[in-house]
Amino acid sequence: MGTTRDLLTALVLAVTAVLAGCACVAPPAPAGAPAPPAPAAAEPSRVVVSYFHGSVRCETCLRFEALSDRALREAFPAQLAAGRVAWRVMDFEEPGHEAEVARYDVFESSLVVSRFVGDAEVEWKKLDAIWGLTTDDGAFVAYVRSEVDAYLNARPVPGGARGGSE
Repeated sequence: MGTTRDLLTALVLAVTAVLAGCACVAPPAPAGAPAPPAPAAAEPSRVVVSYFHGSVRCETCLRFEALSDRALREAFPAQLAAGRVAWRVMDFEEPGHEAEVARYDVFESSLVVSRFVGDAEVEWKKLDAIWGLTTDDGAFVAYVRSEVDAYLNARPVPGGARGGSE
């Protein structure tokens, strides 16, 4: 009796699985019906590079801005022109930047790279290593280029998952 019961259980399970599989398959479209819309292409990401400085600007702060600007203009001219890369400079002590100052924990001159998909910021990274590159223009520019390129090409960036500092 146990064998018959096991056989019936297996048969019921098999029929149920077949019927469930049939319910998941869409019926064919009638002849002459419009084709279903193609899936939307993934929205391209864009990168925003933000340089935050205080109201009083020292030589080092001016240097950070100039070298960051140089790195972007030399390495990403087409992306800047197309809007895939944006460059912003702002005084973190002026009113109107409180949300960004809090989000990125800005309290000194800081360079932040953010990746956006549509209007949503999906990851960001505060490039704290710029402070150790103040006397090496080439290394500073290469570092900024590398970080921006990583975000532009959506490669995982250490320390950049959702946001953070190095």
